[in-house]
Amino acid sequence: MIHPRNAAELSLRPPSFLPSRWPALGCLYLVLLLTELSPAMAAELQPPLQALRHKNFTLVVAQRPDQPVKDSKMAVRVLERLRGDPDVPDEIELLVLAGDEQYMVPGEPYLVFYSDVERVSFKVRKEVRRPDRRKLLHIDGADPAVFPDTLAMRQLLNPDSANPEQSPRYREVVIQGLQSDNPALVDLWSAEWALRPGTFATLEAGDVEALRGVIDDPSQRPAARARIIDIGFQRFHAQNTQWLVEGAEGVLRDTQLLELAENTGLSQLIYASLLVVQKHPNASMAPELARWLRATPPLAENAALALRAIDPGLEEEFVAAAINDPDTPENTSAFLGDHLRRMKLVQEKTR
Repeated sequence: MIHPRNAAELSLRPPSFLPSRWPALGCLYLVLLLTELSPAMAAELQPPLQALRHKNFTLVVAQRPDQPVKDSKMAVRVLERLRGDPDVPDEIELLVLAGDEQYMVPGEPYLVFYSDVERVSFKVRKEVRRPDRRKLLHIDGADPAVFPDTLAMRQLLNPDSANPEQSPRYREVVIQGLQSDNPALVDLWSAEWALRPGTFATLEAGDVEALRGVIDDPSQRPAARARIIDIGFQRFHAQNTQWLVEGAEGVLRDTQLLELAENTGLSQLIYASLLVVQKHPNASMAPELARWLRATPPLAENAALALRAIDPGLEEEFVAAAINDPDTPENTSAFLGDHLRRMKLVQEKTR
């Protein structure tokens, strides 16, 4: 599962071959990461409710004034201090990623997590607070870590309350959470579902309806929809996954190419969907797959492979058409040209 908005643009996964060939080295890799990475980076490896309880994260109730973000800094007004630094000023600036301001309607109160802790030396593992560099938190399932200020959310995120994942109703709470009308909460609960495989190793009554509801809902965050497709297919590939396949096909049919420019997170969703349809070829999907040959090279490549799974002849036909289409981006057209040449070379060698 890929987290698309890690501020450090750093993959926290060990090389893919390590866990399968050398489990001990794979485990060692993760241990080294946990001990050497900053708290925010290490939190990427944990379910969000667990990660958000980290001692170095500050939780405040804050509202955003109606003013633009400048130099990646967003001004916020602190209304309450719930956890972490007790000396947070009433007015602070948070370092944010592009577009983060859209998750806070000016004047409305939100529960906001940030971190001002930085590691100054990997050797001595010393951490210091940097009040001049308060960073809005981004982790899987809390991207960004901004939530509606409600009594239920305060209770959920309160460090003094019992860990919700230890409740006998935890599984029920997660499935109910996936049916929320708030995209931030659906993102949170979908990450809890994805990152706790022991709890959600099997499908129970009502699960498919809730999961499919997220996949089919374009108002939900692309990361949440992609997460369910990606992890769901990995987790349940040996079971009946027709609901997932149909969900992935629906995403490919209903999403328009122009939307990728408006919402970069959609690329992750399309990528996950293409991987699923590659494993379950459906000839009726060929025209939809042909559209995605005109996207970015990684998406075009997987669309071509999905066409190959249906019929190698279709792949060659549609790839050639995309190359000659003036609407195909130049870099994609060049990539597909190389792809077509490699495909023909393989064909010649196998004759």
